[in-house]
Order: sequence, then structure tokens, then C-alpha cells
Amino acid sequence: MQNQKIESCSHCNEKIITPILSPRNPNLKFCCHGCCNVYEILEENNLEDYYKYRDTSQTSSVRLSNQKFKYIDDQKFEVQYVKVIGDQKIMKFYLEGVHCLACLWLLEKLPLLSKEIYASELDMGKSVLKITLAKEAKFSQVAKLIESLGYPPHPISDDMNTEKLKRKEDHQDLIRIVISFFCAGNIMLMAFSIYAGATNIIKTYFDYISAILFLPICLYSAIPFYKSALGSLKTKTISIDIPIVIALIGGSLWSYYNTLRSNEHIYFDTLAILVFLLLTTRFILKKTQQKGLAASEITNFFTNIATTKIEDGKEIEIHARYLDIDDTIKVHPGETIPCDGVIKNGNTSLNTSLLTGEVIPQTVKVGDTVYSGTTNLESDIIITVKKDYKHSKLGKILEDVERGWKQKSKIITKTDNIAKKFLLIVLGISILTFLYFTLVAGLLKR
Repeated sequence: MQNQKIESCSHCNEKIITPILSPRNPNLKFCCHGCCNVYEILEENNLEDYYKYRDTSQTSSVRLSNQKFKYIDDQKFEVQYVKVIGDQKIMKFYLEGVHCLACLWLLEKLPLLSKEIYASELDMGKSVLKITLAKEAKFSQVAKLIESLGYPPHPISDDMNTEKLKRKEDHQDLIRIVISFFCAGNIMLMAFSIYAGATNIIKTYFDYISAILFLPICLYSAIPFYKSALGSLKTKTISIDIPIVIALIGGSLWSYYNTLRSNEHIYFDTLAILVFLLLTTRFILKKTQQKGLAASEITNFFTNIATTKIEDGKEIEIHARYLDIDDTIKVHPGETIPCDGVIKNGNTSLNTSLLTGEVIPQTVKVGDTVYSGTTNLESDIIITVKKDYKHSKLGKILEDVERGWKQKSKIITKTDNIAKKFLLIVLGISILTFLYFTLVAGLLKR
């Protein structure tokens, strides 16, 4: 038993416990019937080259694991991606494969795996991990550790000024929501008491208390609506905030007028709840829209890689972002091509599924144009860089996607136009109704 050789599956390379023999080729052994069936399907369709590409990628994996995160320690890279605070430095990574609380627990235990890691904080909503290191430590080693746990990391830049402004804005929004919630809740208690039958002096006290509690909502919490409505008026457009502001101002003045005259028709409770619900839903919508990574961060998946540059006959490792036009680079099997260029030496096959969606490898030779984002599958190739990432085919695709996010489609434009006309009609009807009840029905005299 001690001399028994441990066999591995002919398809997945996993250790075989109970061998499954192929009915077509008894020399092949599999760990399960599933692997055996997949092999037979590939063989039937003449797709055995899968194993050649797999073995090539596995051969280059050791070299890639040693080099792929080297660019993170580049000084130019650290200036853009690392924030230094005292004797500590901070970097953020987008992680693939984060999906549950177990992932959260494991990733936030990183300081136990490395003494150089001071803190590890995971934002599960964005799959973004914030790492705090000792100043002399290297983020490349942390990236290797994270990947070894099964979460491929991608550094993302952090515009601290933008983040600071976002936090400040979120803080103000939350204060407005909390104030409106507190005041609306108490106003509703007063209104409920009145609806339940409170009369005379008690009703008067409750009305005045509601009027006082409504002031913070009207003068502070509702400020975003006032600003938006004013902006619409300045640009001579109409938005949903205009009727909201008219309702707030009109309803408030009418409620204060009836409070002073001890009349009915006081609407502080309705207006307070309206402001609270609008503020809350808009805040949730804004945070939902901010959940995804920015388009500028998407590029990190394809530009934040180390590549081999040939300079004066020597091979040097360089970060792909700092390549120039007419530079000569060497791309090994399993590596992603960082820039658009022309093959100077070598023949290989490329995985172009990122750009074309085609899963069948494309054969390329000397003189052919290759594009960033494609993966070299077979052998080393020498490429002359012709376009940097920004002007590459992939860069233009992502730029078009980002532009598409910012532009409105035809149906949205039509919907906006219909909504504007609808708001104008509603405002017109509201004004005519108010004038009728004021001048004809004697509303103010009641």
C-alpha cells in the first residue's frame, strides 16, 4: 500500500479514489462518471485541444503567480492607488467570488494570517476589501495571500476627495431623514389623538405642538426639494420637485393659517410623512445606484497586470499602464495581452471571447493585429505596441458603454416629455381648483 501510486483524473487532474474507466480508451481513468462523460463529449466533437490549452495554462501558472502582482509594488502605481496615513498605508481591492457571510468572516480574519496586515474590512455590497498595512510591507504579498484563499483580487483606485464629499453628502441626507422621522412620528401621535376625539384646549395645544415640530422639516429636511425645484426654474424646465415644493409651501401656509385661526384642515401630519418617505426612498435609490463599480474601475481588470517589456535586448517586468506606443513586449501563454499591437515574432492561439463572444480560439501569426483583453493560449509571442489602453478596441468599448449609461434612450426621453406635459396639466388643474374654492366657494372665509 505504501508503494501504491496516487492516480489523477484524466479530465480534471483531481485525485482518484475509485477509478472510472473509459469504455473507448481503457488507458484513461477518471474520478467520476461526470468527468468521463465530458471527455467523451469533447472527443466526439474533436475538441481534445482543450487539454493542450489547459496543460499550457497550468505550466505557466507558477510563473504567473510569482509575477502577476509585482506591479502593485511599483512606485508610480502606489502614488495612484495607495493612501498613506502615518506609518500605515491603505489599498482597496475588488474581489471575485465573494458571496456569503463565511467569505466576510474569512477575509476580515486576514490580520491573523499575516502580522503585517493591521486591518481588513470587506464591503460585501461592492465586494471591495480595504486592507491596512504596515508602511514597509508589500501589497503584492497580500494580493497573493488573498488569491490563495480563492478570491482573485483587483486593485481599485480611491479618489479620496470624491469619497469624502460622498460621505459628507450621505451624512447630511441621513440627518435630514432622522429629523423628518422624529418630527413626523410625533406629529402623527398628535394627529391620531385629534382623530380619536381630542377637542377644545387639548386640540389647540396639539395643533400648536405639531406646527412647531413641522418647522425643522419645512426649513431643513425639505431643502433638497427647494434646491431641485429652483434649479428646474432656472433652466426653464419642469420636474417632479416643483409640484412637491408647491404642495409643501401651500400646505404649510394653509396649515399655519388654520392653526392660528383654530380652524380644521391642518395637514402637518400628511406633509411630514410625505417629506420623510420621499427623502428615504431617494436615499435608498441613490445608494443602490452607487453599488456597482465605476466604469473607470472596470478597466483595472485588464490594465492592472504586469507584462514583460523587451528593452535593449533585455526582458524587464513593467506595469502595463506605463507602456508606450512602439514598445516591444513579450506575452507568455496564459497571460492577457495588455494593449493593441502587431505580432512581431511567434505564432499562437488567442482566446478572444471577451471582445467577440467567440469561445473557439483564434489562430494568429506574424503581422496579425492583436487586441487588449485577449488571452494568449499556446506559445510566447513578441508584440509591438500600436495603441495604449485608452485608445484600444477594449478601451473604446468600455468608453461607449459608459457613454451609454449617461445618455438617455429614446423611450426615456419620450417618457420625460410626457411627464412634463402631465405635470403642467396637473399644476394647471390644481391652480384652477384652488382659485375656484378661494374666490367662488369662499375658502379663506371659513
